[in-house]
Amino acid sequence: MSSHSRKVQVTELTSSRRADAWLSQRFRQWSRSQMAREIQAGRVRSSRRELKPSTLLQPGEILEITIPGIGPRTPPPPVPPVVYEDDRLLVLNKPPGFLCHPAGDRWEWGIIGRVRESRPEDRIELAHRLDRETSGILVLTKDLPANVFLKEQLRQRTEALRKEYLAIVHGTPEGSEIEVEAPIHDQIESEVRLRRGVMEGGLHAHTGFNLRKKL
Repeated sequence: MSSHSRKVQVTELTSSRRADAWLSQRFRQWSRSQMAREIQAGRVRSSRRELKPSTLLQPGEILEITIPGIGPRTPPPPVPPVVYEDDRLLVLNKPPGFLCHPAGDRWEWGIIGRVRESRPEDRIELAHRLDRETSGILVLTKDLPANVFLKEQLRQRTEALRKEYLAIVHGTPEGSEIEVEAPIHDQIESEVRLRRGVMEGGLHAHTGFNLRKKL
């Protein structure tokens, strides 16, 4: 299969449906007739056989999609550099602009997918995530018990595992050490584009800030 394609697997629950109907259900912005044309044009292929719009899909069947917008438009980016690795952990230096785990129907290259492709012998999972624009240390695990353990450490905010960020901000904070404990919400009304902010009804958040340097 092409490295410039998107691969989706048919599950037991969604099998025994026509290929065009299954795809239009999976990618809801595309109609069944549009998917039928894409299949006929060869932009959707099966790992097992020649695919037609009327083909009934089977459990475990992998569909390779090269439709622009659903499949990738560019070659895959390299896996970020490894800064630490042992039998259970994999620590990467994530560059800015690289998603950890894409969501939605439109194609985006993601770190988790690239690492899983490069290490099929391990059960790769994210222990946490960094925003697309954020660079820095990203911890992944190679087995499920390690993943569960690290996520629990982060949830409990133990001293054994902490997250620290360096940020350049506009303006001058008051004081060199600041503690903020306030609800964070993703439905923010603002004159500028904000993804999250302090708002009643949001999730509990407690963050400490230390002023490192004034520019």
